Amino acid sequence: MDSINTTYQKELYKLICRIKDIPPKKISFDEIESFITENISEIEYLISCKESCDERLREMANVIISYSNKDFKKKALVSNSNNEFDGLAVGINMLGEELSSANISLHEKETLLKEIHHRVKNNLQLVSSLINLQSSILKDEEAKIQFKECQDRIKSMALVHEKLYRTENFAQINFSNYAIELVKEISRTYPYHNKIELKFEVEKDIFLDLDTSISVGLILNELVVNSFKHAFKEDSVNPKTQVSIEESNEQVFVQVVDNGLGVPNDFNLENSTSLGFTIITSLIEQLEGDVSIHSKNGTKVSFNFKK
Repeated sequence: MDSINTTYQKELYKLICRIKDIPPKKISFDEIESFITENISEIEYLISCKESCDERLREMANVIISYSNKDFKKKALVSNSNNEFDGLAVGINMLGEELSSANISLHEKETLLKEIHHRVKNNLQLVSSLINLQSSILKDEEAKIQFKECQDRIKSMALVHEKLYRTENFAQINFSNYAIELVKEISRTYPYHNKIELKFEVEKDIFLDLDTSISVGLILNELVVNSFKHAFKEDSVNPKTQVSIEESNEQVFVQVVDNGLGVPNDFNLENSTSLGFTIITSLIEQLEGDVSIHSKNGTKVSFNFKK
């Protein structure tokens, strides 16, 4: 927004400067609210103890303080005397109306975003259910497996929207909680999940934005599904799969480790024709991250990316 150029904006800023006994300078409208917030304690103190503070000035300052607390019901008194205080009062009331409208608009946007995430989640679940119905009539076991893997990927994306629907912050989700819930959900869909010990070493409160959460969730889905499908035999002793996630210096490090059969010695991730590993390499490339696979007493896949 341009520098203050309307009467009420100028008068409001003059009032704040007058209370603080500081010379006014050019300031943008966007800075007014933050200016009030930063100085709110001092303003409250000054208007409560400053003997030279005019009663009208004191009253208008209290109105501004209520605005900073998102209480827009109060209005500054306009006496129609056409003095300097009436000009300030009109400006303050206009600001209150503007901030009130902005606050209502923000609430409406938040409600709309919640509804969007809720509908996306429901639509993804519907697609997942349709895939399940379709796969139930298939006779080809390999095709059923492919449908099941597709269903898992859809569920991982639906869970992100479920998390965003239930949060107050639409910009980010708590990926730590999401990852644990996702892996547990995946494990429940495999008939032998009770035999596999799931372990988590996940740092608390790692927050990621929507796009990153979906990408990392899909990678995690592929790695955990791959572990459950290929790492163990029915007679495997003490099968374990561990998921580790930590953050350091704006980098997030994810690791999926199992004590299963491992990958072949000549396995090359970049040359793999598997759809799952193709998805993994593609998404990590989008994240501008790095990935590595080691096979010793099982398989360890590690990847990291910048937040």
